[in-house]
Amino acid sequence: SKNINPDPQDREYSEVWPGGRTNHYWFDMNRDWLPVQLPESRARIKTFHKWYPNILTDHHEMGSNSSFFFQPGIPSRTHPLTPALNQELTKEIGTYHAA
Repeated sequence: SKNINPDPQDREYSEVWPGGRTNHYWFDMNRDWLPVQLPESRARIKTFHKWYPNILTDHHEMGSNSSFFFQPGIPSRTHPLTPALNQELTKEIGTYHAA
């Protein structure tokens, strides 16, 4: 994926079944973010806990004609144990992206 083909007719954008979103067992890795049942997901979570990134954004499936939507979070749906500082930083990031 170093040089992405911008042609919407490219085979990358119309893969044969089961497509390129799955692992060796044809399991869609995007569906394992919450249950974290597969080895790939466990390794991802282990890496996150070791690294603690400041910001995580999801850019997958963003083609050459797609826009990016940044969801800063909705305070009414925030878990009560999430620190207030997290929401303040998220609001600042959302304001920056909106500008």
